[in-house]
Amino acid sequence: MDVPYNKSGASSRAHYQVVRNVENATDNVEEILLKEVDRIKQRIVQKMVSTSDLRKDLIILLYCLNSSGGSISPPSLAFALPSAVHLAEAGTKVSERWIGHLFCSEVMPKGNELELMLVNTIRKDLYSSSLSRIALALESLITSPSVHIISSVYERCLELLAHPSVRLKVLSMHALYSLSHISPEIPRNGRFKNLIIKRLSDGEETVVRAALKIGKELAEKGKLAWDNMIPPSISLLLRLADKTTAKQYSSACVLTVLKFLIKLLSVKELEPRLDELSNVLPSVMIILRRAVKHEKQSIILESFCLLGAFPPSIVAKYIADKKSIPSETATPSEDASKSSENKLENTEINLRIPTRSSFVHPVALIRHFLSSRVVNDHYLFLSCLSQLDPILWAGMGQTTQEQSSFNPHESNANIPLIEPVLDQWEVERVLGSLESDDEGIRKLTLRILGTLEPALLEGCFERSLHILQTFSDVQPEKMNKRARQATLVRTLELVYALSLGDPRDKDIRTNKGKGKGKEKASSADSASEFTRRLRQVTEGLGSQERVEKTIVDFVLNTVREEDQTDLQRSCILELLSTVDPPEPVDLDTSDTNNRDKNKKSNTDTSPPDTNKKKYNATLLLALLALLCEFAFLFSGSQDEVVRFLYRLTSILKNCSASMQEPTILCLTRFAALLSPPQHSRPSQPPLTAQESSFKRKSLLNILKKVKKKQKGLISKRCIQLKTVLKEPASVNVLLKVQGQNRNRDQLQTQPISISVSLPEFALTLDQMILPDDDADEDGDSDTQPFDEEEEEEEGGDLFYTPSSDPRLI
Repeated sequence: MDVPYNKSGASSRAHYQVVRNVENATDNVEEILLKEVDRIKQRIVQKMVSTSDLRKDLIILLYCLNSSGGSISPPSLAFALPSAVHLAEAGTKVSERWIGHLFCSEVMPKGNELELMLVNTIRKDLYSSSLSRIALALESLITSPSVHIISSVYERCLELLAHPSVRLKVLSMHALYSLSHISPEIPRNGRFKNLIIKRLSDGEETVVRAALKIGKELAEKGKLAWDNMIPPSISLLLRLADKTTAKQYSSACVLTVLKFLIKLLSVKELEPRLDELSNVLPSVMIILRRAVKHEKQSIILESFCLLGAFPPSIVAKYIADKKSIPSETATPSEDASKSSENKLENTEINLRIPTRSSFVHPVALIRHFLSSRVVNDHYLFLSCLSQLDPILWAGMGQTTQEQSSFNPHESNANIPLIEPVLDQWEVERVLGSLESDDEGIRKLTLRILGTLEPALLEGCFERSLHILQTFSDVQPEKMNKRARQATLVRTLELVYALSLGDPRDKDIRTNKGKGKGKEKASSADSASEFTRRLRQVTEGLGSQERVEKTIVDFVLNTVREEDQTDLQRSCILELLSTVDPPEPVDLDTSDTNNRDKNKKSNTDTSPPDTNKKKYNATLLLALLALLCEFAFLFSGSQDEVVRFLYRLTSILKNCSASMQEPTILCLTRFAALLSPPQHSRPSQPPLTAQESSFKRKSLLNILKKVKKKQKGLISKRCIQLKTVLKEPASVNVLLKVQGQNRNRDQLQTQPISISVSLPEFALTLDQMILPDDDADEDGDSDTQPFDEEEEEEEGGDLFYTPSSDPRLI
């Protein structure tokens, strides 16, 4: 540390020396920090310290706490809490009081006996005449709300909402919101709600933004009605559109208001009031024109998002009405006078906003971005265009009876016809974006074409498949690997666009559907289409035994990004059916089967059938990785767990040697789920006869053969699986510890349903303490033929007995 003291920002020379010692130290940092804590402890305990020196000591203690690697914790600094409370109350300067409050918020635990003394100090500061002390008390309430102080400060905080100071109004709103987390009575108070809504009409930007944020959070939690937010938010947007009042608001405030209106349009309860909300469209167009003029790209995009949030019929009607107004030439003064006389109708807000006699389509306002050579401008244009239904810009409307792609319940026959906005060369430029080197531009183009004309995407997909097939016919040494990889990536992007669609389509599937049955059917159809096209791609690549890492990564990332568990489940189940179609596979050997086999072997002289199923290696690896990572989705029913164990055992019996390790790992993951379910899924189909008679012995016999042929790592995985079959909880403990280390901040809100990837699960298993590997713990010999298992007692070794009280292995 070569910074001199006067430029270091240290609060004192002692603070500067500690920081310098720590930064120059190599391996004894913790010792330096502990010695400094001990020095300050002796100093505070033995003699009275002035408030100025006490402030310096507390700053050093906070630095030690934040710089320590664990040897210094908040409880170890509790000796300084009485001094911190004293400093918060008796400090001669606000900076000293602030350090006292800060130290208490960092170190003092909930329910500490000194908390009441701090509460009394906060109450005194709130009723002080000093604005800085009031602000300090409010900040303390925000960071450390207490149940003991609510009754004594609530009325004062409400009074401060109307204080002339902008800072105090903002802090009082946040303080009340912080107190509402521990007192549900505060949001129910009508006075508090009215004051928050009233602050939306405040003339100060910071107050408005704070009121919007708090109002939105309260409404999302059901503590404030969305209806009450509509009039003030419309009034606020009108002020942002008015030239005379817009100057006092920044671009950040405009973005906040636009996002809030988008949220209002997404609330189902407000659908009957869409006509009232549509009164903001003139203001949105004014803000959009102003943003284009000053190149405010974020506001441009957010304005298009707001236009796209409206039903297409409302926006189309507005555009058609504006287009029908004849264009007039007017002088600037006449135009201004006409603007000042124009008023919004059907709204309680009586505020004048400027309008123009000629109307320009929103897409026409930004068409110059399409011809720009700057990639960001091109991306902005496509982003804005993707937010609008093609009905609004592609010349679709009354001429067709098809449904709107953005609203499947809205017929195009009810939407006025709007002439095409883009010229032919501009449409060709949009189509040419499919060949862009930028992944984001390609995805946006696919999204636009998917809503405009899905047949175009079908043609592109067929052409890409044909190109991939030509690559498979070329010898590897003569192949252009870079061109093949680029074609494969573009083909997978088409797979996603044609099957699962874009995030907006998820809302259509879930929010627009009627009844849960329709939602599930739609998710299943999308998943089926997704896996079908994946199969086409892998077949087009030629060899089925080679793993295409690009496809595996694509499948994993796609399913991970889906936020609907039903769609994730459907994708996994469809992929399982595609990779391993359900067939009656002889995994079990009962007494009757053994007799039949013996009889057949005496009469049939044909050679044994050595043919095995041939799996698509790429899809199989993707399936195994998904099953391991999303196994918790199937943990609610023991029937499902047994079903997957049965299917995975079938795969293990027939898969190649390279696929044996991931298959065994996946089997181990599901074996860990063999425990009494905490909830059930009664809608799942019952087990088949083969699945219900599936025995632990069958799996162990297959493991024995695999272990005999494959040594080293595979043998170790087999031992791990047998260990987990005996004690499923042995691996669950490790998974729980891993989940705690990975999600420390989410443990209070999320159940222990660990999502662990295949490599992570393999590392977790390596931490298990394995028993000595007895060559044959079941009394069988390794030389016993695989297909001639020894006789077992009937039903004596089932994985799971389907009854009201399922038992473990």
